[in-house]
Formats: sequence, C-alpha cells, structure tokens
Amino acid sequence: MQTQYTILIVNKSAEERNLYRHYLERNSLYTNNIIELETATQTLIYCQTQTPDLILVDFILPDATVISFLEELKHKSCITYMPVVVLSALGDETIAVQVMKNGAQDYLVKNRLTCEALNRACNTVMERVRLMRQIEQQQHNVQQRTIDLEQANALLRSEITERMRVENELRQSEAKIRRSLEEKETLLKEIHHRVKNNLQIISSLLRMQSRRPLDETTLILFQESQNRVQSMALIHEHLYQASDLSQINFGDYIRSLTDNLFRSYGVSQRFIQLDIETNALKLCLDTAIPCGLIINELVSNSLKYAFSNQQYDKIHGKIIIYLQQDSKNGFKLTVGDNGIGIDENFDWQSTNSLGLRIVHNLTRQLKGKISLKRDCGAVFHINFPTLEKFK
Repeated sequence: MQTQYTILIVNKSAEERNLYRHYLERNSLYTNNIIELETATQTLIYCQTQTPDLILVDFILPDATVISFLEELKHKSCITYMPVVVLSALGDETIAVQVMKNGAQDYLVKNRLTCEALNRACNTVMERVRLMRQIEQQQHNVQQRTIDLEQANALLRSEITERMRVENELRQSEAKIRRSLEEKETLLKEIHHRVKNNLQIISSLLRMQSRRPLDETTLILFQESQNRVQSMALIHEHLYQASDLSQINFGDYIRSLTDNLFRSYGVSQRFIQLDIETNALKLCLDTAIPCGLIINELVSNSLKYAFSNQQYDKIHGKIIIYLQQDSKNGFKLTVGDNGIGIDENFDWQSTNSLGLRIVHNLTRQLKGKISLKRDCGAVFHINFPTLEKFK
C-alpha cells in the first residue's frame, strides 16, 4: 500500500503550480495530497495547525522574501524540521547556501528542473526529514525510558538493553547525518571549482580574442576585462583550496591577484615595489569579491599611469595595499602608489573612466566611503562595515 503525503505548492504563478503538480503526480513511489497556495501568509496559517510532509516554495513570493518566510515558518509553525524545497530562477551558489542555512533542505534551479530531478529531490528531502523526526522521537523515548528505569526496578535489565539498542540506532543515524554534511561540503567545493573553471574559460576566450588584429583601445578593453574576470576566478580558486568554505585568506588572494596583474602589464617588481599588509584577516565571499575588483582596478591604474619608463631609473616606485580592521569592527582598505599622482583639477569622483566608476559602484555595494589623498602620489582609502553590519 502506497504512503500518502501532503505537499504544499507555494507559488503565485498558476502555470508553474500546474507544472509542479503534473511532475509530482507522476511519482510512482507515493500518492500525494497536493495543496496549492499563492502567498507566504496562507502557508504560515496552514502550518500553524497542520504539518505538511513537503513544501515546494518559489524564491519570489508576493508578500515576503523566502528568507523571512523560512524564519517565520521556523518560529510560528508546529513543524520541528522544515521539509522545504526552494525553487528559483537564480543559479547563484551564495544564495543557495544562505537559503539552506535558514532551514531549507534543498535548492533547485528552475531552468534545470525536470520531472525526475524534482521527484528525486522531494523524495530525498521527505526521507531526510522523516529520519530527523525519528531521531528526535527516539531521543524522547530514551529520556522516557530512563525515567521508567528509576521507577521500575523489576524491569531494570530489559530497559537497559532497550536503551542500548536505541542509542546504537542514534549513533548510526548521527553517522548518516555526518556523512550527509561531508557530502554537502564536498559539493560546495565542487561548485567553487566549477565556477572558477567557467571564469577561466571566459578569461581564455578574452585572451584569444585579444590576439586578433585590434586597435590599441579595443586591445586594452579586452585586457582589462580579462583581469576583472581573473580576479573573480582567483576568489573561487582560493575557496576551493581552503579548509573553511565561508572565508578566504585575503592576503594570499591579493598576492595571487597582484602577481597576475604585474605579469599582465609586463611590469617587473624589480622596478615597482609591492607592499601588501592584510593582518591575516579573512573575508567572506560577498565582501572579498568587490574588494578584489576594487584592488584590480586601482592597481591596474597605478601600473598603467603612475610610473613612466623614464621614471623607473629616477625614483623607487611603490604600490601599497593595506587591509585593517578598525575599532568599530569595520574595515579600512588602502590602495595607492607614490607615482606622478592625480592632477588637482581632475574630478575623480565624476569622471567617465570605467575603472573609477567601477570602484565607486563597488564601494557603494560595500556600504562604504572612499577618499583620495594626493600629497604623495595617489592613495585611496575605503572604509566599509563588516557584512553583518549592513545586512
């Protein structure tokens, strides 16, 4: 006899709800009681009195974000473990990780969705939640049996045997969960590896295109685009190699990035000294990528404009990159050089230069403030809060 499961499909699009219903009804393992809802509010009201076996929720809800919906579901419903699968048009692994951290059991990308993939994910989630609830019930049983042991001396031997049996089942279940967590970590590493490989392919395509006969302006544009892509690829490469997937050693990353830039512009560090100090700070992915792109743009400008060939023999060129943590638990990023500087009449904040516009936009993305000192070359100071401060 097939087990019947109650499944909620939460989506404002009737067309998508019908598609998911069609997929689920083709599942031969179960019979499903499928309920269609449109909003987060309707779903929360339902879950306050009943416990569905699965919730398929769209990433875009008309009355809430999926993150706030998951938080409300966790606090207001009677569901101990949330059997939630999020369906999204976004293939961003950062968003997927954030959704999973907030309680979802799986994250599926719509344009890759098939009937088999949906049913496989649903079956896995329902089975995982069933095991987790079973573990919770077993833990409750262990506690109850311990009380019974104290109250019933006559049943001492049989109760101890039962308790050992249940504890053994718990250890086996915990081992399964531990293996599942290790698999997820391996999957995240694989995601970073694939993203890095895809960015490397884009970088190679740009390099191949730049080898064709091009005017100097177009060639520079290809080279700058390739450097920007390479700066993002390096982030994912370092995360793939790191033991902690949530943070990146920013000093190691910056040294790799600047080495790449010096090679790209054909500049030797015998002529321009590179001074990097990051105080062994680590940054999360959402902070490291914009910081890396900012450094890419400012160091590129220094290598292109701050030092001329004639000056190499006259002055000791120097580029500095400092990252410090201030007393207010924020960060201060300093990038500059001791070259010819920026003319006082040049409006660097309103320029049409793509590189400086990128720097301004990324600073706003970090919720930071940028300033420029021109007394000895050009030195940019960018102060921004930690990620938790502006989320």
